[in-house]
Amino acid sequence: MFSKKAPGENTNNRQVETPTVRVKSRGISMLADGCSFQGKMFLQGESRVGGHVDGSVICDGILTVEESAVITGDLNGVVVLFNGRIDGNLRASDLLRLSPTARVYGDLSAKRLVVEDGARIEGRVSYLTTNDSSVEHEPEEIESSGDEPIQAAV
Repeated sequence: MFSKKAPGENTNNRQVETPTVRVKSRGISMLADGCSFQGKMFLQGESRVGGHVDGSVICDGILTVEESAVITGDLNGVVVLFNGRIDGNLRASDLLRLSPTARVYGDLSAKRLVVEDGARIEGRVSYLTTNDSSVEHEPEEIESSGDEPIQAAV
């Protein structure tokens, strides 16, 4: 009545293929809260920064900058989810999302920009076009009428 079956074996004598999933993963790069780095940091794939960086950060994938992070220098990424503080320029070749805890003291540029209520920017904002050139806009006062994030995209 009860018998052990090999993986992929079916009771009605039909062969069932066991799906194999191969994921190419580069792992996750991380600089945790309480850690510090000085120099030029190159990150690949999905990365998180929660510590202090004195220098520039370059990421070719999704970069999450945690609330505890303090970056003194420029940051360049593809998709940047920013929750910390930066004293330098911030650039995302695709999406830049500034959370309510984000503090940017420098210029920022992105193809797509989402600024949530509470985020602070002291600098110029430039929107990147599809050919990667930028169109600059003068800083302007924007008031939020509720808890919805302010979204700006080109």
